[in-house]
Amino acid sequence: MVKSKQAHMSVHKDASKRHIIFFLHSHEEMSCIFLHSHAVIEEILFDDLCIDYGNKLCRTYRTNEQHNGMIRTRLREMGKFLIEVKKRNKNIFQLKDVLLPEHYDTIINAINAVAGYDEDTGVYNAPSTANNLGLHVKQITHQLQALYIRQANVEKRSAVADLICLMKEGFRTDINKTVSENQCLKRRHKKILLPTAEDINALKTFLDKGTKEAYNSIKNKFSCGAYKKLCSFTLISSQLFNRKRSGEIERILIDDYMSFEYADMNDLLFKNLPKFNSRPKEKASGFVESDSFAKEQLPEQ
Repeated sequence: MVKSKQAHMSVHKDASKRHIIFFLHSHEEMSCIFLHSHAVIEEILFDDLCIDYGNKLCRTYRTNEQHNGMIRTRLREMGKFLIEVKKRNKNIFQLKDVLLPEHYDTIINAINAVAGYDEDTGVYNAPSTANNLGLHVKQITHQLQALYIRQANVEKRSAVADLICLMKEGFRTDINKTVSENQCLKRRHKKILLPTAEDINALKTFLDKGTKEAYNSIKNKFSCGAYKKLCSFTLISSQLFNRKRSGEIERILIDDYMSFEYADMNDLLFKNLPKFNSRPKEKASGFVESDSFAKEQLPEQ
């Protein structure tokens, strides 16, 4: 029965509504492109602990849609981890089966396999993946311990508690130390090319020209293409003006924008600012971004 459900890509009965959307998104869009994603999704579709972990993430980040991608990534990482675990032990069928003290070495080997650990060089191909998987496994293990506490299962709770002690002590040397060294090495070797002032000015000129053209096009005759172009140019212009990353600008809500405040003209710091080239200080305004509570300034239209 379970195999037939997996063949039809059904969803676990305990999966939340938001969780189901994740599965459908992953199956319809990811699996059709990457064949290996189909196997990864199957691993978590009917695993009780993975579903419970996904539901917990959905409840934790229930108000922020920008975390949807992060939740999907965590679940896919756990699916890959579970695949590697089953390769090493044929007697393990679900995630909770491996979360026992006697399977600690299997957990470490599976994490190393997913993160691409090279035993000859002692280097992770993806050190952040190893670090993330270690955190995910710890969180799920604590979640399993809480489940056994609710079920009053003293024997299994004690076994999971022993595994937590092993991970707390062993992950430092088996994973975390190597991860930190690999990440430090990659940061030292990574070359960051910063744009020159000429490049930034050229970009600003291009954005100003594109914004005016799109605005004039909409003013004469509305079209969806011109509207999308105007939105794109406005978004990038705001990002350039505020010197912010794209994600911070994209998370700005309309309510945040409507709650802008004008600058206090009596503020000592504001008085010491140089004059704007074409904008008087009295028109400077800003608002507090809801996600990070950081002051955001927007260019006037």
